[in-house]
Amino acid sequence: MRMRIVHIRAVLSVAIFVGLWGSAGVAHADKRVALLIGNARYQNAEMLTNPPNDVSGMKAALSQAGFTIIQPENDLPRQGMVQALRAFETQATTADVAVIYYSGHGMELNGVNYLLPVDARLASDRDVEDEAVTLDRVLRSIEGASRLKLVILDACRNNPFLPRMSRSNANRAVSRGLARVEPAGTNTLIAYSAAAGTVAADGDGLNSPFTASLIKRIVEPGIDVRIMLGNVRDDVMSDTGNQQQPFVNGSLGGGVLSLMEAPASAGASPAMDALFGEAAQVWPALRGSTDVGELETFRKRYANTFFGELADKRIKELSVPATTKTAPPVVPQTASDPAAGQKQAAAVTPVRPAVPPPETECDRLAAGPLDPDRVGAGVLFGQIDAARAVAACNDALHQYPGTRRLLFQYGRALDAAKRHAEAFATYQQAFAAGSLAAAHNLAFLYREGSGVPRDYAEALRWFRKAADGGYANSYVSIGYLYELGLGVSRDYTEAMRWYRQGADRGDVESHANIALLYEGGKGVKRDYAEALRWYQKAADLGDTNSLASLASYYNNGRGTAKNPMEAADYAFKALERGSEFELNELLTNAKAWSPRFHSEMLLKLKARGYYDGPITSSFNEQARAALRKLAGR
Repeated sequence: MRMRIVHIRAVLSVAIFVGLWGSAGVAHADKRVALLIGNARYQNAEMLTNPPNDVSGMKAALSQAGFTIIQPENDLPRQGMVQALRAFETQATTADVAVIYYSGHGMELNGVNYLLPVDARLASDRDVEDEAVTLDRVLRSIEGASRLKLVILDACRNNPFLPRMSRSNANRAVSRGLARVEPAGTNTLIAYSAAAGTVAADGDGLNSPFTASLIKRIVEPGIDVRIMLGNVRDDVMSDTGNQQQPFVNGSLGGGVLSLMEAPASAGASPAMDALFGEAAQVWPALRGSTDVGELETFRKRYANTFFGELADKRIKELSVPATTKTAPPVVPQTASDPAAGQKQAAAVTPVRPAVPPPETECDRLAAGPLDPDRVGAGVLFGQIDAARAVAACNDALHQYPGTRRLLFQYGRALDAAKRHAEAFATYQQAFAAGSLAAAHNLAFLYREGSGVPRDYAEALRWFRKAADGGYANSYVSIGYLYELGLGVSRDYTEAMRWYRQGADRGDVESHANIALLYEGGKGVKRDYAEALRWYQKAADLGDTNSLASLASYYNNGRGTAKNPMEAADYAFKALERGSEFELNELLTNAKAWSPRFHSEMLLKLKARGYYDGPITSSFNEQARAALRKLAGR
């Protein structure tokens, strides 16, 4: 036994050394995501030269800076821009740092900034709101990021649409360049390539002067983003003979926030994920030990990890008389092949109740709405009270060890608490017990790079495991990988095939994604009537975003005759269900909705007691307050 103690402690010593040595490199503990859009091939204006090169250069710079998701897009029509922003919004919601970079044409109308898709015609100033994308819409796509929301606009080029654009109203101010707009959100910066109302140069090189400087400056380690953008300004002014002056709007809190982190010092403490990795390697050899001394050494080293908790439980078990001991929990090994963890878990039979336990506090706080094992309705991931759920599920597993649904729910609670590495190990344990929902969530962690290195191929493998077992939501996730080309070649036809399989199994997201493919003409002929039909199916299944899409379709007569009454009905339902997207559309893009739609919405608000003002063809401040109240804001 003495030799075994020496062996375990030697492993601990090596693990500590590796953890300290491995932390000396550049660290990116936070999640950084970026969407890059370059619009060059304008269908109704002269083609731009630089945007594809700008996107390529920015992608290389951000990759070097450690961004975990970089989504490059070129030559997007309006619908493509909206879809790209919607998809990126999902990534930004869970990110610490989110960046949107745009290279192409932009313009200002009545103090509102617009980015111009490649299919814009802009025959009249009235067309701008319908054919372009507002800067507000771009900002909404990154508002979920926690530390930094950065929008970079190389969009102040000389606009070829302006000279030929007819004016419907002399009071509608259309100017070159972009307006200086102060973002309303916190921790938000907007970087413009040129001062308000002025035009930016394209330059003679592969990139514009603004983007050429960005590519160079982004990768400078340890420079605060505000200073970095100031250096870009100085570069551009020098390169253009003071003819072009970039500027930045917004504000950040105190402290240094760099896009390219400085290398950590050699004496820095290992990160929690590194500690967890060490513990995962050591624990399988130690978990059966009866030596309290070596268990105590392990527990102290990994006190803040899941495995430290297991060591503490093992120590307590060894203090209980043999006749009343219970079997230790099964913890699968965190191996490079997750199947190894499954085999290891299967080798030991966990203590399980003869019948599923009754509803627990863990069920009420962390059950997955799509988990077939759930008890009760379940809780949306974003609504999990992480601290309470972790404690409740830990208590439930003490009372009902090895219960499949409780293991999965404990994993969800840890996931919500951003203890991703521990969530990964717990999901593995739940999968070993037969949880299809756990397989789906393991795939999601691989897709997002949370707790494990990002690996789209591994994500696809785990999504397929869940789908093979009939877990409906995994079909749409596989389709999503094919639609965006993540880990596989982009294939809209294959995406549609998976979405249809998901829809056949009642998955609501699959219905909505089929609608989006028909709307964008991806893999199928563009068909707004068919998109409308699928949005209706998704809305009938409870999808709030599809209600918002239906409101837009009926308002604009897309795929059906214009019907402001139907549009108002769907918009009202979307707001009633708390649609943040619909609320923002009505508050910030009111001109996109018809006068009759406005009056119909006011009638509905009045009938439900939210509004007692006049019925008009626009929203006054009282009406805006009523819309917020309806949406629960």
